[in-house]
Amino acid sequence: MKRSVVYVVGFIFLALCSMAGAKSAGAAGPFGFVIGKTSYKEALNAAQQRSWRYQEYEKKHFKPIGKKDPIRGKNTFVKATPKGMEGTKSILIFFNGESTLDAVIIIIDPKLFDVVFQQLNGKYKLVEQSLKGEYLSTDYPYALWQRDNVLIELQRSSPYRTRLLYVEKALYENYREFLNKHYPRYRHAQEKRGWMDEL
Repeated sequence: MKRSVVYVVGFIFLALCSMAGAKSAGAAGPFGFVIGKTSYKEALNAAQQRSWRYQEYEKKHFKPIGKKDPIRGKNTFVKATPKGMEGTKSILIFFNGESTLDAVIIIIDPKLFDVVFQQLNGKYKLVEQSLKGEYLSTDYPYALWQRDNVLIELQRSSPYRTRLLYVEKALYENYREFLNKHYPRYRHAQEKRGWMDEL
């Protein structure tokens, strides 16, 4: 029962992504955002229409930006809290110096990894994948797709965190590193216990 609920939630989440993306057929990007084309103003209008709460920050210093700040939309990102999108924790929307969309990072519930993987795998060209990461592994599951000049990466960076990245190919490495998103291969820390000396 729990598993079917996860699949239903995942299907609804992906259907919303697909319907919004239909606005620009063939272009890669979620929720109607088109990487490399959507303007700052268009992205904010879309967020407001969906009643998303959001705050804008400078990319370099993570300093919050006020609504009247002259640098709004230039080398900044908006952190949005989506409304009515179960399984989506937050959405980060990034803009370059020309106030154009550079990248989108969606933080999703790790239980949705498989459902999102299947959806993206049917929609974009798979570039590489490693799905063998396990709970106690030193590896993590991820997959990378491409459409035109946009890369799409799904990565389960820990048992508690999965992210979906849409980014221009030329900027991929920059955004893999952003907010420590290029996670070290994880293994739970294990401490020696006192009783182990007696083994």
